[in-house]
Amino acid sequence: MYRQLSEAETQLMFGIHDEWHVRDLRVRQLLFGRTFVSWTFRDDGPVWDGRQRHAAIPLAFVLPARTDWPRFKANLYYHLEKVKACG
Repeated sequence: MYRQLSEAETQLMFGIHDEWHVRDLRVRQLLFGRTFVSWTFRDDGPVWDGRQRHAAIPLAFVLPARTDWPRFKANLYYHLEKVKACG
């Protein structure tokens, strides 16, 4: 029998971008509809043109009862790319 995935699991298991994939996802339901999520990002992007993969990045968030997933993913991707540029 299969377990029904939460909205957070469904959204995050597809990754944020084709270069950033979620690993070791942990989801815990909190009070008032909030969700605690933690995971490690792994940079699976191509390595041509001198690009190097970034080391794994651990993340944790407390998500509100309603999450604007397109906005959340876009903001997260923006910040991940800033980390990658500095690394």
